[in-house]
Amino acid sequence: MTYLPVCGSNNRTYHNYCVLRCVRITMNKTLEMAHRWKCGTPLSEQRELDMALKQMPATESIPEAGPELLNDTDVHWESYAQLEQQ
Repeated sequence: MTYLPVCGSNNRTYHNYCVLRCVRITMNKTLEMAHRWKCGTPLSEQRELDMALKQMPATESIPEAGPELLNDTDVHWESYAQLEQQ
């Protein structure tokens, strides 16, 4: 699963937009993406990250998450979505 974090309107960081969308569809119909990157990322850093992402060649894909960032949301996103009810 590609790690490209997004911040939800509930101020929770999701592994990527797909996970956020799954949570929205199944648990929280009002959930929206507030911005790319982790919640709490300073605006100046968000801009730098956005610029770096735009400069990536179209043929280059975003790398898969390494073991230090990997979580089980690709397999157990339903369990991850349960956090929304807490």
